[in-house]
Amino acid sequence: MNISEIMTREVITAKEDDSIVDVARLISANKIHAVPVVDDRMFLLGIIAESDFFTKNASEEIYIPSYIELLQKLRFPEMAGVDEKEEVRTLLLAKAGDIMTKDCVTIGETDDVKMLLDMIRKTGYSSIPVVDDGLRLVGIVSVRDALEALVPEKG
Repeated sequence: MNISEIMTREVITAKEDDSIVDVARLISANKIHAVPVVDDRMFLLGIIAESDFFTKNASEEIYIPSYIELLQKLRFPEMAGVDEKEEVRTLLLAKAGDIMTKDCVTIGETDDVKMLLDMIRKTGYSSIPVVDDGLRLVGIVSVRDALEALVPEKG
């Protein structure tokens, strides 16, 4: 069985300039684990996994848990100091390109599901973008897709 048989073709994506707040909402609202970041031609630029909002320090300027904690503490922004206001501003202005994984693992449509399973085992990733030979996004495949393909339906 190959990837094209189990992948999702209508992929929810983000652009590099989308705010990270919008990307977080996209992930949450659609109950997905990751969002590929693409350009206008669907060329894959990177990926943002839901865990990136809690564990990734992609930039010296942005570390999401610290900012979330800071925002929770700042119940009255007018009382915040200059440094705190600048940190909040940095978070609010952060873009998908600031936290995405640029060199993401990908798989091809014609690759075998066994290759996907090996990738999942080695990387621990739950979603992997599917690309064509030109690195244009054509789908996404998840652990759930692989499990559904491997487990026969009750009948």
